Amino acid sequence: PTAIVVDRFGFLYILDTGNSRLQKWWPGANFGTTVLGSVLNTPYGLQMDNRGNMIITDTLNLRVISLGFTCRK
Repeated sequence: PTAIVVDRFGFLYILDTGNSRLQKWWPGANFGTTVLGSVLNTPYGLQMDNRGNMIITDTLNLRVISLGFTCRK
């Protein structure tokens, strides 16, 4: 993995550069679920902002992606 982030609920997000995917792991899980994959091309950087949005640098697509994973009223 290239980067690992834990959100405020304890979910682990792993950016897997070699397989061009983002995986989400439940606390204590033995496996993860791919939440983003086919649109990425060698993602490298992963960060979470103070609102819970995931920011990914998608290296070979020359872009930065921002994903909102939380629901707001």
